[in-house]
Amino acid sequence: MPDRRRKTSPTASNLSTGEVAALAKRALAVVASHAQTDALDLRRARYNELCDALVDVDEARRHNVIARLIAFGVSSDEIYECYLPQAARMLGQRWVDDELSFAQVSVGASRLQNLARGLSARYESGGKTIPLGHTALIVVPQSEQHTFGAFIAASNFRRHGLWVHMALDMSNTEIVETLRAHSFSMVGISASSERSLPYVRDLIDEIRACDAPQAPLVVGGAVTQLDIDVQSATGADLVSTNTREVLDFCGLNAQQTSLSPARLVS
Repeated sequence: MPDRRRKTSPTASNLSTGEVAALAKRALAVVASHAQTDALDLRRARYNELCDALVDVDEARRHNVIARLIAFGVSSDEIYECYLPQAARMLGQRWVDDELSFAQVSVGASRLQNLARGLSARYESGGKTIPLGHTALIVVPQSEQHTFGAFIAASNFRRHGLWVHMALDMSNTEIVETLRAHSFSMVGISASSERSLPYVRDLIDEIRACDAPQAPLVVGGAVTQLDIDVQSATGADLVSTNTREVLDFCGLNAQQTSLSPARLVS
């Protein structure tokens, strides 16, 4: 005789407290994962929108994109630290992928610089920290064609109170002479691609071999996003794009002060 008893699925009423908690935990993890994925997709869409606007014939489009980001709650700091550098990387990648001409990338980069200048005054005028007169040298090797990320990094360090000197289009010999002539608390080297690493390695080797005061050597830039061991490839003391991590590693412990922005610009 067939069993006609009703078959029921587990419900909260016949599950143990531990099983209910486990189910709830799994449900929350699924929700959180979906939320994180949605947030990443939204950020990528906004990055693409900004990059598209930078090469659009409509001069006002990029300003409208920035205005919408701020209206959506994206802070000026986040735009300056995340959106502008990412847009710069995307412009370069689209050129490599032959999606943009060199002329379009040049126009986009110029507009990006204008946006950065407009935001930098506000960005650097916030609360300052002064690490007792420390000075940083930010180097863009001659092999590099991209300087935007280095200028963003310089603004980040200035915001934390460092005096920043930029070494642009200088030979290794000139960089070494600069290190001999000045006392720096750290040296940051910007690298945008894997092909830059041999040049960065040569520079670091020359710095280590010279009789100049030795400061921590930090490699940053888009190359840090690649799936390669940049530290082993270059011999750097640290590979990072995180300003606070760099300051902590170099021992540049800051103290709060209200110095005016004018005194922080080298």
